[in-house]
Amino acid sequence: MQAVSTEPNSQAAISQPQVTISWEVVAYAVLIIAALLLHLAELDSVPMAQAEAHQAMRTLQIVAPQTPGNAPAPDSPILFVLQSLAFSIMGASELSARLGTVLGGMLLILTPLLFRRFIGRERTFLLAVLLAVSPTIFVVSRQADAFIWTAVFAMTTVALVWRVWADGPRSSSVLWLAASVAGLILLSDSGGPLLAAMMALAAWLALWWSAFRAPDEVDESGEVLFQNARAWLQILPWRTMLAAFAGITIVASTLFMLYPAGLGHVGNLLANTLAGFVRPAAATMPPGLGLAGLLVYELGFVILALAAIISLMRQGRFGYVQRFLAIWALLAAVTGLLYRGATPAFAIWSVLPMVFLIADYALGLFSNIPVIVYWTEGFVEQDASGQRYAWIKYAISLLIIGAFVIVSVHLQEIGRGLQRIPVGAGLGDALATMREPIMAEFRYSLLFFFVTLLFIVISLMLVASIWGNRTMLQALGIGFFVYVIGTSLGGGWQTAVVHASNPAEYWYSATTEPDAYLLRETLYEISERESGGEPLISIVAVRGTALEDDGLVGWLLRDYPNTEYVGTFAEAARNPIVLLPEVDVNLLNLGGDYVGQPFEIMQPTLAYDVSLVDVVAWMGQRRLRSFVGNKYTVSLWLRQDVYDALPEEERERLGID
Repeated sequence: MQAVSTEPNSQAAISQPQVTISWEVVAYAVLIIAALLLHLAELDSVPMAQAEAHQAMRTLQIVAPQTPGNAPAPDSPILFVLQSLAFSIMGASELSARLGTVLGGMLLILTPLLFRRFIGRERTFLLAVLLAVSPTIFVVSRQADAFIWTAVFAMTTVALVWRVWADGPRSSSVLWLAASVAGLILLSDSGGPLLAAMMALAAWLALWWSAFRAPDEVDESGEVLFQNARAWLQILPWRTMLAAFAGITIVASTLFMLYPAGLGHVGNLLANTLAGFVRPAAATMPPGLGLAGLLVYELGFVILALAAIISLMRQGRFGYVQRFLAIWALLAAVTGLLYRGATPAFAIWSVLPMVFLIADYALGLFSNIPVIVYWTEGFVEQDASGQRYAWIKYAISLLIIGAFVIVSVHLQEIGRGLQRIPVGAGLGDALATMREPIMAEFRYSLLFFFVTLLFIVISLMLVASIWGNRTMLQALGIGFFVYVIGTSLGGGWQTAVVHASNPAEYWYSATTEPDAYLLRETLYEISERESGGEPLISIVAVRGTALEDDGLVGWLLRDYPNTEYVGTFAEAARNPIVLLPEVDVNLLNLGGDYVGQPFEIMQPTLAYDVSLVDVVAWMGQRRLRSFVGNKYTVSLWLRQDVYDALPEEERERLGID
């Protein structure tokens, strides 16, 4: 028998492979798990918005032909594919309708890994963190909308272009590039073609800018840069790429030719792109929502991006890539202002290039620089290496974060105080209200708000006089960066979940009222009595405002195959269960005795016309002094015999009178 050594240093123990997990893998695992949990939390309980219902019904009526109504064909091939699979496997629900966009949101957070070889692991991880906490990206990732996929394909396209430029036109890379461009332009969202054109224009303008600065920044002339770009374009296998572009489009849009009509969805996408130049996404949407959404939801990112551009220019590190990103962000902001079909989600177009600039800037904030201590000779021992006091910026940044939190708390109290000013009050009445005892907390917060701002300014000046301007700026940048990360994550959750039904929320052109799902519950209760719980009751719905077969009410009625949509009240007369849009009851004649109950379905947003007094409370808390506005109502009418068949306690519980 062969002897086996049991000593720890034996050859057998040494030869065993050791499994190690790097801190980078752990960091990504924590980030992905946290992001996934936040994306899935409350996903099935947040009510569907009208725009989401439009998208879901267009898919559902193809996947399940028994679904009542007649919705137009989908206009996003990739969303159609994802929702088709989800509906076929899980059934139609809020969760299954949104699951495909959650997948897109998670893939977007991982796309920085495609840039790791070019920008390093630290910048890559910072990119992933910024994409995970961006409010607009978070909200879009939780809605039944294909807009998130334009961002995924845009990031993938930039990474693949960079790879093909660095490695040459390898067959695998160019095929993936063609597939990504096809996804961006023809398979994602109607904004995709516009984003692709914008990115191409940004690349060309950045080349011109670099050529103009070439004699001072590089050894080559501007003409050489143009020649290199032309030579690179000429060596690309355009025929192979175009064939792959067309093949991917056909295969993806038709579900591997299982649904040939899906190719028409590509045409709908392009038609909606052109329509967006003259028509808003919703009738109530004002122009400029893309830029307004950027300033409302991503103001912290905008400030950090501007600081990054200034810092990179001062350091002489503003090359072609940085110019491309800056021009891309600027063109996206201008497009969000001028493109009529822009929604607040269009802010993502500016966020994508900004996060690259911010990640580069933030990495510089955490790098240790030589620290020179001023005005302390004889009291503080100097350090020849300049690194002895590198920790000071982190200590100061903690104080800055605390000061920002204090400012935010007092600002919110100021907003709540202004809410006590009566609607329509003049300047004199407003000042009189502020002097009342009930406004003591408001006056206290107003005083401490300005005192805290003054304290921040004086403290930064004092820090600069002792530790130097660079240390002070680093501490200020770190503090503001961490503060923006925290507030962005909270802001995204508030918009997507807490304020999903708040008419003061800027994101939604119309919010869904709780009565909408009460209508669905009421129909469930009637089904329990009439058809043993099966959704087989016959419903006649008259099309009208807020009562559309491809809208929110259509989504609520999706499980009732015996629903018939008609165009006039006369066609609905004498039917047992009738749904009507808002109508004057005194003028209603259904040809018999009916008992009805109104349900408030939607309310148009009040955020497009916020008064100056409400701005502070609205920006921080989405609060207005008055939430009274026009609401879209749908009435459920039961014929007298149907109503009488319900038990008395059930009638009282349903609230039908």
